[in-house]
Amino acid sequence: LQKLYKEIVNLTAGTLDTNVSLFRIKDRAELTVQASVGIKRDNEKLPLKIGEGILGQVAETGKPVVNCDIQKEPNYKYKEFAIRNNLHAMIAVPVVTRDKDRRETFLGILTIYANRPCNFTQLDLQLMQSVAEKAGSSITTAKVFEQLDAVAKIDEKFIQRNESQVLRDITTLAGKILAADQVVLY
Repeated sequence: LQKLYKEIVNLTAGTLDTNVSLFRIKDRAELTVQASVGIKRDNEKLPLKIGEGILGQVAETGKPVVNCDIQKEPNYKYKEFAIRNNLHAMIAVPVVTRDKDRRETFLGILTIYANRPCNFTQLDLQLMQSVAEKAGSSITTAKVFEQLDAVAKIDEKFIQRNESQVLRDITTLAGKILAADQVVLY
C-alpha cells in the first residue's frame, strides 16, 4: 500500500503542477501522513485528530476545502509548517470508498499546496476530487489483493505442513509394513 500511496501523491502533484502533496489516512481517530512529495521527511510527523483544524474538518464532514492562504487561516493547525515551507493555497479532498450499496467509508485526505495565495481554480478542485475518487477505489482494491495474498500464504504453509506430515506418516507406515528400523523416501 505504501507504494500506492506514494504513486497517488506523485500523480496529484504532477497533474496539478504543485510543489507539495500529502496523503493522510484515517488511523482510529487520527489522520497520519502516509506519503508526501515536496517536503522534508521530518515534516511528515504532523499528527491530526479528526475534527481538528481545516483538515480534521474535511475528515469529519467529508467535504473538500479550498483555502486561498493557510498562513492567514486561523483554523489551520500547522502555521509554522506552512511558513517554513512557503505554502499558501491549499486544496484538501476526502478519499472515500463506496460499497455495493453506494455507502461511503472514509479512508483519508489528499492535500495539495501551492507557494502562491489563491493559486487554485474550480477545475483544480474537480480534478482533485476525481483523483481522490480513483485513489479510494485503488486503495480498496489493493487492500483486497493484500488480504488474498495473505490467505494464499497461509494456505501454502498449511499445504506444506500437511505434505510434511503425510510424508512422515508414509515413512512410519512403510517402516511398520517392512518391519524396518529406518525408511528413507527420495
